Amino acid sequence: MSAQRSVVVWRPGDGPWERLWEAADAAGRADLVVLFGGIEVFGDWLERLVGAAVSDTGIATASAMLSGERWAPSPLRSGGLEGAAAAVAERSLRRRPRISEPVAGCVVVRRAALDVTALGAGRRLAAGAGGAAWSAAGALAELGELCTGVGLAHVLADDVLAGGVRALPEAVEADALERRYPHRPAARELDGGSSAIEHAVLGASRGLDRLSVTIDGRSLGRSQGAGTQVHALELIAALGRTGRVSLRVVSPPDLDPVAERTFGEIDGLTLLPYATAAAGGVAETDVVHRPSQVFSPSDLTLLLGLGRRVVVTHQDLIAYRIPEYHESVQTWERYRRVTRETLGSADHVVFFSEHARADALADDLVDGRAASVVAIGVDHRVFLAGGGDVGRRPAGLADDGGPFLLCLGSDLPHKNQAFAVELAKALAVGHGWRGRLVFAGPSGGPGAVGRAGGGEPEPEWVIRLGPVSEEEKTWLLGQAAAVVYPTVYEGFGLIPFEAGAAGTPCAFAGVSALAETLPAGAATLVAWDAVASAAAVAPLLEAGPARTAHVELLRTAGGRYRWDQTAAELVDIYEAVVAAPPVGELRRGPRERLVLEQRLEETEELRREEWRRDLAFREEVGEDGLGLVGPGGVLDRGDQRALLALLSRWAVRRPVMGAARAAYRIAIRLRLGG
Repeated sequence: MSAQRSVVVWRPGDGPWERLWEAADAAGRADLVVLFGGIEVFGDWLERLVGAAVSDTGIATASAMLSGERWAPSPLRSGGLEGAAAAVAERSLRRRPRISEPVAGCVVVRRAALDVTALGAGRRLAAGAGGAAWSAAGALAELGELCTGVGLAHVLADDVLAGGVRALPEAVEADALERRYPHRPAARELDGGSSAIEHAVLGASRGLDRLSVTIDGRSLGRSQGAGTQVHALELIAALGRTGRVSLRVVSPPDLDPVAERTFGEIDGLTLLPYATAAAGGVAETDVVHRPSQVFSPSDLTLLLGLGRRVVVTHQDLIAYRIPEYHESVQTWERYRRVTRETLGSADHVVFFSEHARADALADDLVDGRAASVVAIGVDHRVFLAGGGDVGRRPAGLADDGGPFLLCLGSDLPHKNQAFAVELAKALAVGHGWRGRLVFAGPSGGPGAVGRAGGGEPEPEWVIRLGPVSEEEKTWLLGQAAAVVYPTVYEGFGLIPFEAGAAGTPCAFAGVSALAETLPAGAATLVAWDAVASAAAVAPLLEAGPARTAHVELLRTAGGRYRWDQTAAELVDIYEAVVAAPPVGELRRGPRERLVLEQRLEETEELRREEWRRDLAFREEVGEDGLGLVGPGGVLDRGDQRALLALLSRWAVRRPVMGAARAAYRIAIRLRLGG
């Protein structure tokens, strides 16, 4: 035991005093520092620990952050724990957040707290609970509850990092504490959701090493390279190239081989299987980012335990605005509710364009201070299917050598495919166009038009290929006379850039995000006048100055959107979110509602499953069987057991059941005869 500045340091198990209250008595009028076995301390730790304890008169204890605990800066500097402790002391925000109880590792107990709880003078500890024999960890936990009970606080000294893990009360002590203080589990759970604690820990982490980031990569399963997947994979690869973050990716069970190979080339990237993430108990990174929209509560609640700060990318509000894109009014309302809660609960929301951000702000769906625009890159380096240089002709497109217009994308109404048909007609009538119109893309599900014209027969020169691979898409882009992109609403609009990169003009209107991401001079569609649009598009269908200039406009515009720039801007946002003051309770409410929404869904699914089982049981047993043994059946439990015992014997069963059937047949004949 040593003294310094009215402070006495006691190491349980290393000195003449066996119990906490004995050490408190021996300290006299000094504050007591309890330093548990195996805990490493560095530099002027004592001065900083005491400084946290005396920062307010209402503080009972101040506990150091422990390197082996959840409340610890992450990741630690590669130079070792001592260097990390020095960096924490230098970079800490010194917020000293409130915690529910002292951490049994390196903790100072104020003399005033000892006095007011009568622990130092009266040696009172959990009367009737065997306190005199308790361990130092158990006694410290009891002391913490006594202090809380009189209104004194416990704080985390976020400028002190000590090595080791906390000591825990013995099992019998923990049981006694929870019986005496039933609020303890709830208090610890509130600690876990405290934005003040998270902010303090994140602030202490700055400058230790690269920022740790988890990316939700659940969309990267085996498929044909959908836009969401290409975006996620390109983003992860670009983040890896920055060298500024330590990456972890939540992976699906059927991770695409190309994605797996790409991840293997990123230094330090680790995969977190979805099943492991869903099981819980996974270490948190500084930031977790879902790079696509959230469609169900579980999409986001899964991530809440994976990162101390949550960033969500929200592409657009198409599905939020249009009821017909959902299977029912109820699913639309549910999606709108989930969208509101997601945008309200995320620490930061990223949009692809200012138009998309402004759309969300117009409905008060997001806090403008927590929303940024980060355009996606268009210089794709990785594809899930690998398109090659020239690609492959789709099997559904005949090789007759004729020209064609290409319309890429799903058949959802906002893609405005009917206008593409009208444009082709106007080109044929007014400009002698004699080519085909090729649609390539998946059906959009609920709300999809299926074919242009709302059910009317389409002209024979209209060809619908359905979904195409990246190889086939590459071929189509390179061979089309022009791409027609008559979309009404986009959060970014990638197709014109892909067309320009292939040397093909793209006919689009300057609407929604396209007016922001692309030059006005390249917008050849007049919304939505097919004749006027055809006059502007016709010069682009043949080689010449108009076509060359148009493609050059698209390529120049594409030069502004690079994945490396996207990644750099996102890392800046990650760092700003970590350093910014928390918005705490503003996020807690939406997150709690999301959790409740998920629990409600799970409960409803259990009810549906119970109903299905009940129906299956009734079908299996039949109405006659239910009349015997169901609710209100003629056989009570005693009769059922007796009959079961009797009929279980084969020698008895046959004559008994034979007699019963004979009696039944006689009764039926008598009833019919009567």
